Amino acid sequence: MTREIVSPAPTAETTCSVVVGIPAYNEEATIEDIVTEAHAYVDDVIVVDDGSSDRTAALARTAGATVVEHGQNRGYGSALQTIFTEADERDVDHLAILDADGQHDPSDLARIVEAQHSTGASVVIGSRFAPGSESDAPLYRRFGLSVINTLTNFGLQLAYATPRISDTQSGFRIYDADAIATMSQSETLGEGMDASIDILFEAAEAGHEIVEAPINITYDVQDANTHNPVVQGLVLLVNIFSRVYNERRLG
Repeated sequence: MTREIVSPAPTAETTCSVVVGIPAYNEEATIEDIVTEAHAYVDDVIVVDDGSSDRTAALARTAGATVVEHGQNRGYGSALQTIFTEADERDVDHLAILDADGQHDPSDLARIVEAQHSTGASVVIGSRFAPGSESDAPLYRRFGLSVINTLTNFGLQLAYATPRISDTQSGFRIYDADAIATMSQSETLGEGMDASIDILFEAAEAGHEIVEAPINITYDVQDANTHNPVVQGLVLLVNIFSRVYNERRLG
């Protein structure tokens, strides 16, 4: 089930392990600052360097991150799978995922950690569209997201009667130990950007509660996501309908 919340004032105080996972590919311009800022709010930072050809791994280590390196570029979903596996093996209580390009504000970590503590939800999505959020997303991207959100929610509701999620494509999410275990053991997470959709279906199938909390996000960063929104949207749409078809056929 899902519900949208406006979380209380942020606090960095936690009583159990909170780890940030960062999938990274050629992010030497930003990774050091992201790791350093994230460390102020969590116990450890895991960076999965997905076959970078630059100094991403070295700079992440310098900033104090635990770095796992893929020998070659395997895709966003594969990097996430590695993060989930690492977190599960380390018995992490809360795993937050951040983008490496600087679009996410690490100070929002306190807010989504508190949201998970206060609600007990297995998954908290940092939403660009929840009350109290701030985003400078361009109009064309907002339109594309609205289409994908509508179709994703249709698929989730059809397969699992899941309530609406306002930001199905947010990469800023936090998972509790149960959700971490689910994702680390999953055999159906895609290797690419469509893994964000797969995770929602996996969470719904496992019965994990999902809530949303407001975050701040900026697109005015160097080397922001440059994936063609049309191509990326088509990939996501194919994945959505494939998941729905398989769930209905096997259900």
